[in-house]
Amino acid sequence: MTPVPDKWTVIKTYTSKKNTVRKVECDGKYYVVKKYHDDFITGLQVEEKVLEECGKNQVGVPEIIEKLEDSLILEDISGTNCKELFDSQETGAVLSGIAEWLCDFHSSFGHKKRRGDCILANFILSDTEIYGIDFEESQEGNYLRDIGDMCTSILRMRPAFTFKRFRQIDYFLDEYFACSSKPRIDITDYLVESLLHYSNYGSQKEELKRWAVRLKEVGLDNIIQSLRSE
Repeated sequence: MTPVPDKWTVIKTYTSKKNTVRKVECDGKYYVVKKYHDDFITGLQVEEKVLEECGKNQVGVPEIIEKLEDSLILEDISGTNCKELFDSQETGAVLSGIAEWLCDFHSSFGHKKRRGDCILANFILSDTEIYGIDFEESQEGNYLRDIGDMCTSILRMRPAFTFKRFRQIDYFLDEYFACSSKPRIDITDYLVESLLHYSNYGSQKEELKRWAVRLKEVGLDNIIQSLRSE
């Protein structure tokens, strides 16, 4: 049964400049209602198409329950946000799970589409399965930009840019390329691009810019090799 707005109870609300997301309860069931703001309404069509294609290819995403004029009503994925799980005993499962999810996603779109906004906060661990959420920024483009974004997301977790963080992205990269059956390549350029992009937001602007310069000079693989020799 599709939840009816005047019958549902709002449990929690998340607001951003692009959309308003509400977890609602209706007739004992939970749903996520994602309403797209007028200036970003094209994100609805983008997200709808990605969710449908992922569903066909059994890539873990919420099911679309109903499409409204300016909203998508989605399955509520019970679980824990991967950002909240980081640096817990689940870190290994999170990294390998996201690597496998991204591998499946990229394969489903012939390695011609990037999921966009590929950060830890946009993945949920439910039991032992990883689910991706928030696809309004998905677009045609180089899939390796997703890998750069995920590495940035890992590196900037506090405490940021430590040896531990670089070891974690080394593990993530190994897992991703092993799953994709492609030889591992140096992603320094994609990581630098991502660091500079995210330096426009939040409180780590100068730190991200400094590391973008350092990585461009030294190279990610050289940093990782030095860590492996310790």
